Amino acid sequence: MIQPVATVPLERCSTVMISEAARKRRITAYHEAGHAALHLALGVQFTKVTIIPNEDYLGAVHGCSLLLPSPDDNPERFCVLTPEMKSNIDREILIFLGGPLAEHRFLGKEWLRLNFYDLEGYSPPDLAEVSRLGEYLLEPEDEALNEIKRYEEAFHDGEPLDRLYYNEGTTPSLENQIDDQLKGHLQIAQNLVEINWPRIERLAQALLKRRELTQDEAASL
Repeated sequence: MIQPVATVPLERCSTVMISEAARKRRITAYHEAGHAALHLALGVQFTKVTIIPNEDYLGAVHGCSLLLPSPDDNPERFCVLTPEMKSNIDREILIFLGGPLAEHRFLGKEWLRLNFYDLEGYSPPDLAEVSRLGEYLLEPEDEALNEIKRYEEAFHDGEPLDRLYYNEGTTPSLENQIDDQLKGHLQIAQNLVEINWPRIERLAQALLKRRELTQDEAASL
């Protein structure tokens, strides 16, 4: 016997849809507030933070002022980091982690003994950038970089891999090497999010009202 399909009144459907949209907007606001708060805490300038979505993202922080290696730079050939470049990479990694960590804390998830896999579902692009930048902090003679070279020679005719954190091209032991390298960054970013949580909440609430904030407006909160 076919059971009748339960129907939901149209006005209730609208309420559910609005509620889900509002929930996603709140999550996005806390995520972007986490990025913006760490920009401010680490003295890294930006032009604006927004939760106005477009086809590429739900929200973003625009205008980062740091000089960083481009995605085309091969870590194996990028052997010597100047102190300024290393400092920039360290700060940018912390800023990229700020968004997923703020989202994680806002959702009330486990806050102790975090690792990168706990953040896996939040923002793959952020974590991919963390992983990419983390490769530059590996020592040139590090076995992980030798493994990249062997993997490229064996399976990609020596062509550089597109090394993203969750890509098939990243070998398991390389992921472990990057994880080990970045454990300290994760702990520091977590501490920064905790210390700056009142500001993150103020930024998130302001974003929900105004949808966009300049750096000066964010700094005043």
